[in-house]
Amino acid sequence: MTRLLGSLIGLLFGNERRLVKKFGFGARSLTAFERAEASMIFGDKLNYDRVRIFEGANLPNFIDDIGRWIKRMPKREVNVKNAITLGNNCLFGRQLKTDEITDMDAKLDSGQLIEMSWLIHELTHAFQYQTLGWKYLYMALEAQGKLGARVYDFGGVEGLKKRQKSKGMIKEFNMEQQGHLVQKYYEAIKRGEDASVYEPFVKQILS
Repeated sequence: MTRLLGSLIGLLFGNERRLVKKFGFGARSLTAFERAEASMIFGDKLNYDRVRIFEGANLPNFIDDIGRWIKRMPKREVNVKNAITLGNNCLFGRQLKTDEITDMDAKLDSGQLIEMSWLIHELTHAFQYQTLGWKYLYMALEAQGKLGARVYDFGGVEGLKKRQKSKGMIKEFNMEQQGHLVQKYYEAIKRGEDASVYEPFVKQILS
């Protein structure tokens, strides 16, 4: 099943000319700024050259709409866009603002920080794929089916502190919780906040 899924996604995203012709968008690589920011988190654990970014894709929003309908969740607001990662392909429902940053020493404003942390979340899924293969996608979809809107909730800082006391392991978190945890870790670092509570769990994710 996972091999068939990989083959299907390869057919969909393996030919950029076909993507541009059929869907009106192509792929790009990570910019120098995005790669530098991501390396703060992933170091050499992520193969950045294999990652492709798709912006303004309708597929993530369509999948989100279907998922909300199945789970009987409220409809997505028009200005809210979704993102999904299929293998090394990170698809965003709108244009990212991170690729506009060329100054490597630029201080991110609040909006840019949210954009970059969104990308960090999706790159965590790319890392999961590079580590686990297509199993990661099955695990992510399974968690979404069971938990719905709560699928991203890892308990926040207080939840992590409790897990540390009980020697909780990262395997207790689903794929989306892991992505959200890494995302919040990045935000804490960039805001100059104490990120120490995240570090043991992030190390487990990237080990």
